[in-house]
Amino acid sequence: MRKEALVAILVGLFLGLVITFGVYRANKAVKEHGKTSNSSLPVNGSQAPSPLPSPMISLRITEPEDNLVLTKSKVTVSGTTEPKSVVALLAEGNEALVLADEEGVFSAEVELTSGANEVKVISLLKTGEEQEKTLNLVYSTAKIE
Repeated sequence: MRKEALVAILVGLFLGLVITFGVYRANKAVKEHGKTSNSSLPVNGSQAPSPLPSPMISLRITEPEDNLVLTKSKVTVSGTTEPKSVVALLAEGNEALVLADEEGVFSAEVELTSGANEVKVISLLKTGEEQEKTLNLVYSTAKIE
């Protein structure tokens, strides 16, 4: 019975990895296809109109400063981006999703782990465009005098 269970577990693990890899490759291919499918070709030798520049997502973190040493485990990350954009905050051990208001202002509380923390702030537009900023924060329980 043990040998059969071990074989079943290994086969299941292998199939899971194969399926996961297939999904990963499919997602990657779809994203790459979406980026290249918008090209236009000139008609009858004339020049194709130049594509309009895509709107630049402006992601700015106003609080806290980068490379800050904190003595509290929770910090509020605030900033501005495009209005009504989804903003993802990814820290070690926790995530937060917030929606920027009509003026593009967002704010969310993030829990820090002891030591160095990398907090990624990602702004996502409905068009699929994104911009990412990284904050490096240090949470210390030592008394600073």
